[in-house]
Amino acid sequence: DTPELLDVRRFRHEWERDASLKLRSGRPSVADEYVRQGRVIGGDRDSVLDALYAAWQADITAGRSSLMIAGDAQTVTDLNTRARSDRVRTGEVTQDGVTLADGTTIGTGDLVATRLNQRDLVTGSDGSAGMGEWVKNGDRWVVTHVTGDGSLRVRSATGTRAVMLPAAYVTEHVELGYATTAHRAQGRTVDTAHAYVTATTTREPLYVMATRGRESNMLYVDTAWDPDHDTAHEDIDPLDPAEVLRGVLARTGADTSATATRAAEEAAAEAPARAAAEGAAILDARREARYLALLKGAGVADDDIEHAKNTDSLRPLIARMHHAERLGLDLQALAIPTRAPGQAADAPGDLHAYEGRLVAQMSQLAALDRSWLEHGRDVERAVDRTIRR
Repeated sequence: DTPELLDVRRFRHEWERDASLKLRSGRPSVADEYVRQGRVIGGDRDSVLDALYAAWQADITAGRSSLMIAGDAQTVTDLNTRARSDRVRTGEVTQDGVTLADGTTIGTGDLVATRLNQRDLVTGSDGSAGMGEWVKNGDRWVVTHVTGDGSLRVRSATGTRAVMLPAAYVTEHVELGYATTAHRAQGRTVDTAHAYVTATTTREPLYVMATRGRESNMLYVDTAWDPDHDTAHEDIDPLDPAEVLRGVLARTGADTSATATRAAEEAAAEAPARAAAEGAAILDARREARYLALLKGAGVADDDIEHAKNTDSLRPLIARMHHAERLGLDLQALAIPTRAPGQAADAPGDLHAYEGRLVAQMSQLAALDRSWLEHGRDVERAVDRTIRR
């Protein structure tokens, strides 16, 4: 999947919104900006992975949602194994469990992710089927029980819905969820993200890695990367982290020669399409800020807005508000509901109530449009009958 322009909306820091656009389009100068902002740590593989893991663990301990990201499956497995081992040691996770094809083990207490949409696996509030939502690719769960046949009873990592995952599904389509690849991180939003970057990373995965966190996105750059790090004997001259990042930004996932890549980047640097896309993204971000200010002014709590962001329900509301505004509806007026005598003054704090009023007004407008359309057709038919006479 191609990352969306709207990813720019997620960031808490203004500089990161602008920098992410440059990152996505491959501007080399943005590497220095990430370094200046303290978002880059360089070193050999072992040292940067140690730093990455320690920072991720500190964020988790502090109660933040956080994600470790790497470009290759082996590093993801290493990080997942490390996270699980620490949790086994502290008693948060059972040592025994189901062993997967990659050699990792899943036990009670583990954080896991499902990797295949399965419509016949439907959640219930207690693990029974048929009451809630079906299991989707990318869903994250906490294991509450491991059965003798290798099935897992799991509970949503962000709620109470639960489901039993059959052993066959677990073996093929479940993995530990502490770390993930850049590809599988697409669509995720967390408080902080910690990404491992090497000289072989390409621009598209780097963009995903650097745009998952709202508060912070840290890049841990391997400046002494060796493709065979387990058996290497000779020391490698380390590179500057910014230099590694500039090299990453110069490479796309397509098999393109270095000459063609440079030519394409030079041609694109002043392209109107790029300027238009970046301008549109900035306008989107400003529009969202205005809509959020309107909602907060109407009494919607910050926690409600954060919850909407985390559950991916805010973006549809923002899009609906934009559509309503283009139709001529007064968003400010809709933010002030009519109250019955004695009704609590904090009524506008319900985000869903505002959305309900918005939908109702849009439906009325659509009905009015249909009424006028039908009236116009009646007039046309009357004129047609008159002409035929």
